[in-house]
Amino acid sequence: MIYTASLVYDRSRAFAAAVGATGGPPVRILIAANRDWATTTTGQLILLALCNILPRISERYSRIDLCVPEVPYIISRNSKRSASLPEVLHSRLTTVCPWGRFSVVRVPAIDYDFSLSVGSAKWNVSNQTVYLTANGWRCFVSRDQCLEPSSTAAFNPFTCLATAALGATAVYVAAENLSLDRVSREIRGWSLLDFSLSDWDGPPLPPNVDVGTIIQAGLGGSGNALLWALRYGPVLRGRWLAFEHEYLDLTNANRYLLMAPADDGLPKALLAKREFGGWHPNLAFNVVQGRIEECCGLTPSDSIVLATVDDETIRVHLQQRRPALVLNVGTGHQILSLTRHALASIQREDAPC
Repeated sequence: MIYTASLVYDRSRAFAAAVGATGGPPVRILIAANRDWATTTTGQLILLALCNILPRISERYSRIDLCVPEVPYIISRNSKRSASLPEVLHSRLTTVCPWGRFSVVRVPAIDYDFSLSVGSAKWNVSNQTVYLTANGWRCFVSRDQCLEPSSTAAFNPFTCLATAALGATAVYVAAENLSLDRVSREIRGWSLLDFSLSDWDGPPLPPNVDVGTIIQAGLGGSGNALLWALRYGPVLRGRWLAFEHEYLDLTNANRYLLMAPADDGLPKALLAKREFGGWHPNLAFNVVQGRIEECCGLTPSDSIVLATVDDETIRVHLQQRRPALVLNVGTGHQILSLTRHALASIQREDAPC
């Protein structure tokens, strides 16, 4: 098991070396929530995202206690049985990190290094507490106080995931003694709509979305994050065809949100089909085990091409297929990039994209 964990965190150690993380012994973490937030879809999905992210960071983040109310888990669409929130969160932790030490506690211990609190729950049992809430398209994260939104907006799964990621980042920066000029102790309403601090929650998500035809290239880390969030978002209908030729290995497990270490060796396409395919009954979601540039025929002119792949050659190839819209999402050198290329706009401006 030690050898397995070593492989899982291989790229985490490379990242730590790149950013100057000091490392050290395991940190002990408390994830908590008050009842007001634990009984909402927003609060539950932030908690679930935290449990999915934190143990993947490194071996140091695999000792976690959960202190959340014994309330029903309310955000699953495809579960055939009722489950409690603590049960679901603990199961996720042990699936993601089978070598970790995870416990559900009624009363927290008194020697945590960090607490992550969804809502205003404060136990005074840790050296540092990170408070997390979300509202509409806005994320609220603070290492000093709970930033309760002034109103309650519609549930947004993308914001829940982003809030959990920002909270995990706050813990990482503090635990690894990173000195980063741009890291703030407080994020008061950072919006996913325009990537800026905002006083506007943004428009609510519609209950249903007809996606038309989507062609997706790549089912790696960015693709996993997208599909993970889309499981809990609006009900989708339409046609979705994804292409991926690679197979999973243990070094993928620290950043693929749909993957567990037990999935080592599976085709990445099969993982996406298994973890996303049954969530939207009216969405024809299919995956092809192969390279999109070799397997995909003519791209329908009204389709949306989603390039969740870092290969620039493939991105250019997809633009040359002249779909209605190309969305590029990827990471490179720890930088997230998003670009939008609409064929009508390119033709109107008579300029290359």
